Amino acid sequence: MNIALHTPQETPPAHDPHLPPPELPDDDPVPVEDPPLNPRPSDKPIRM
Repeated sequence: MNIALHTPQETPPAHDPHLPPPELPDDDPVPVEDPPLNPRPSDKPIRM
């Protein structure tokens, strides 16, 4: 188990791919706030 943590292939790839994803979700909250801020409350219900 310790060897896997020391492996340079498991550390970089595990941290690299995991770092970008967190940034995408952070952007999600921004677009989610756009609808409420924008006068498009009718567009949301119509889409549902």
